[in-house]
Amino acid sequence: MINSSFSRLRPRFRLLLLAAVSAFPGTVLAQTETDSKHHAHPARPAPAARPVVRQPAAPHMNNRAAAKEQPDTLESITVSAERRQQSTHDVANSVTVLSGKFLQKINAQSYSDYIAQIPGATFNQSLPGLSTITFRGIATTAGIDQGQGTTGYFLNDIPLSEPGFAIAVPDIDTFDVARVEALRGPQSTLFGSATLGGAIDYIPNQADTSKIDAAAQSSIVGMPGHEVGYGEKGMFNIPIIKGKLAVRGVLGYRQDPGYITNLGIGRNTNTGYTRNARASVVYTPTDADKIAYTYIAQSSDISDDPYSLAALPDYQKQRHIEEPLRTQIQMHELRYDHDFSFATLSAMGAFTRKGKNATTDYTPYYGDTLGGGNTTLNETGDSKSMYYELRLASSKHSRFNWLIGAAYYETWKRIEDNVMTDNVQSFISGLYGASLVPQLTQGDSWYWGTANYDGTEKSIFGEAPTKFSKD
Repeated sequence: MINSSFSRLRPRFRLLLLAAVSAFPGTVLAQTETDSKHHAHPARPAPAARPVVRQPAAPHMNNRAAAKEQPDTLESITVSAERRQQSTHDVANSVTVLSGKFLQKINAQSYSDYIAQIPGATFNQSLPGLSTITFRGIATTAGIDQGQGTTGYFLNDIPLSEPGFAIAVPDIDTFDVARVEALRGPQSTLFGSATLGGAIDYIPNQADTSKIDAAAQSSIVGMPGHEVGYGEKGMFNIPIIKGKLAVRGVLGYRQDPGYITNLGIGRNTNTGYTRNARASVVYTPTDADKIAYTYIAQSSDISDDPYSLAALPDYQKQRHIEEPLRTQIQMHELRYDHDFSFATLSAMGAFTRKGKNATTDYTPYYGDTLGGGNTTLNETGDSKSMYYELRLASSKHSRFNWLIGAAYYETWKRIEDNVMTDNVQSFISGLYGASLVPQLTQGDSWYWGTANYDGTEKSIFGEAPTKFSKD
């Protein structure tokens, strides 16, 4: 039996002061990290002489002509890239905005369909929920980091990547998304940790209090010799009190066809399933006040890890069992905005929960050693996060603008691992005797471990850009 848990207290304090004058924005950030308890990830049994594997890119199924489309960079779009609503022409940062209209035009469904449209961005394709984005080549690994990542992921300014390592990186479905904002270069001053390389922010459409609206989308995709996939998505928007109160709902289901043939099972096995639901409620009691509630839930399931073995032809693997992965996210956000004559006050709070369940076939490494039974590594992860932010931004466009705010982010994460071999108790009984079986196993499990991480981030941020010439 290997039963491991780790505990280590690592209080830290970090102060970052950035200031700039003349024509460049001046920024100030003070951030502390306290009460951080990090239970290191338990060491797993390392497979020896692992066969070389390669992660083939999924065959591209979108219209090739659509891939040549470019975002309309001349159009002025209102963005929140600097924590305030402003035109892209007024943003000093290097930002690319992909509008919902553009995403629909290129038939974008997920990261792999639109990241190539962002200059300086690289899509590191892995399993759904574990793929990552790198800006300008700044990364510590090609996948999810065990430590802090270098790209921040946000939804309506709410962080989706927790302090420390992330359980999963949600690949938000782009149906009924107002825009996707990609910020290149360090963004820690306004967006906190995990943004050394850049940040990406999804802005879904909010409920519209002025009119009834609805939309639907159906799709069918297929490849010769492979499965056929399809998608069904729908949106409705209903004003309850015209001009005051409205609700908006989105439902979607997408099945991505498998393209990896598992020779051990005899068919394509890596079919992917994405289910998502979003809800928005907007209430504007006065012209100066706005209360908005946003809910999002999305799950991604893939029935078999889509890698192929280097010793086999492309898009082929050989395992006797499937290696499924499931990731899911739920987020609740409540936001209040008040327009003063001189500034806009924004207060928001959010609760986010993410989960991951993965199975890896360890039979080629341990099966013969432990009596020939199927051996699997089963990993589950769960995270819960609370985020609060309060900020005040000047509302008038002038030569001098300012923004000041504070944020608090707390997260709790847990990972559990266990390795199981069919009938391992019989094997151990024959090797060591029946008396040691209860001490060395838990059912068919002969290795298990847990890792816990509790993290807190506190920050004060600000910005004061100055212009010396008129627009």
